[in-house]
Amino acid sequence: MNIQELSAALAARKTTSVDLVKAAFKRIDETKEFNAIGVTSPKALELAKQLDEERSIGRLRGPLHGIPVVIKDNILYQDGTPTTANSYALRDLMPPYNALIVERMIAAGAIIVAKANLSELANFLTTEGMPNGYGSMYGQVKHPYDESVDPLGSSTGSAVAVALDIVPVSIGSETNGSLMAPALVQSGCHLKTDTRRGPATRNHSDFTKSRYGRTDGENRQRRRFDDGCHQWQTRWRHPLVATTKRQGPFG
Repeated sequence: MNIQELSAALAARKTTSVDLVKAAFKRIDETKEFNAIGVTSPKALELAKQLDEERSIGRLRGPLHGIPVVIKDNILYQDGTPTTANSYALRDLMPPYNALIVERMIAAGAIIVAKANLSELANFLTTEGMPNGYGSMYGQVKHPYDESVDPLGSSTGSAVAVALDIVPVSIGSETNGSLMAPALVQSGCHLKTDTRRGPATRNHSDFTKSRYGRTDGENRQRRRFDDGCHQWQTRWRHPLVATTKRQGPFG
C-alpha cells in the first residue's frame, strides 16, 4: 500500500500505526536475505502508540501521521542506535542531534522504523573495486528482483526497502547519483530538494538528503514538510532525495 492508501486506512480505523510498524518489522525479518536494513529503531513502537493516541483525540501532526519510513544510515537520528554509514569504524557513533529532516519528519507524524544499509561511507572509500551497497558494518545489500543485477548506490538500502514493501517511502542521500541510480534499477521514483543539517558525510558542501518512494504523487506529498527546510539553508546546501515505488517493474 502507498502513503495515500495507508493514510486512508488509518483515518477509517481499519488499521493502526502500531499495526503498520509491526508489519514493517515483520517484513524486515522476512526479507533479511536482501540486507536492506542495518538496524531497527527501538523508538518506533512507542512513537506509533503515541501517534495512535493523538489520532484518537483528533490531533493529526501532518500528512505523514502514523506512516512508517526508513532513513539511510548516514542520517543522524537519536533513537538509541548508532549512525554507522555501514562502516565498522563508526559502530559506536551515537548521533549528537537529530538531522533537520528527521525533526521535520517527526513533526509531520512519520515513524522512522529503521536505518537502511548503504555503500560504506557513501562510496567515499574508493571508486574502484568496491561493490555498490557493501559496507564493513552490515555487509552487502542485494537487488530485490535479480541478485545478478548491481543494486547501485550509495543509497542502496533506501531504494531496496521500498522495493521490498518494507515501507512506502524512504530517505536517502546523494552527492552524484547516489539515490537516482538505485531508484532506477529498483524501479522506483525519487525527488530531490534541499536541507542543511544532519548527514554524516565527508564535508559540509557535497551531500544531499532525498526521498525515495513508490510513486511521484507520494513524493509530492512528502514535499510538504521538505518545503519548510528551505528557510534553514545557509552557505551550506544539501540537496535532498527520496524514493517511491513505480506502478510496475518499468512503469
